[in-house]
Amino acid sequence: MAANEAEVDVFFNMDGTRLLKKGVAERIIPGEPNCLSLNGKKLKTVYDFMRDAKQAGVRFYSCKQAIDSLGYKPEDLIPELDGVFPASEFALRAMEADKVLTF
Repeated sequence: MAANEAEVDVFFNMDGTRLLKKGVAERIIPGEPNCLSLNGKKLKTVYDFMRDAKQAGVRFYSCKQAIDSLGYKPEDLIPELDGVFPASEFALRAMEADKVLTF
C-alpha cells in the first residue's frame, strides 16, 4: 500500500516509458532543492524516488506498444517494473479506479 492505505499503480506510456530503461532514471536529478537523500549529502535521482515509491507499495506498469516501439527487451527494463500490458488494459483499469491522475 502506498501512502494513506491507497492502492497506487503507475502506468508509463509514450516518452515516460524511457524512464523504465535501466540507467535512464538514474541519470535524472530533479531541480528541486529538497531532493537530498536522507543523509542530506547526495541529490536524489528520479530512480531513487521510484524505488521509494516501490517500497511504499506502488506498482509500476508500462504500455506494451511503447516498449515495443522503443525496441526495449525485458532485460533492458528496471527490476521494479511489475508488468507490461496494452493501453487497452490501462483503459479498463482506469474505468474501475476510484481516481485517475495523468500527467
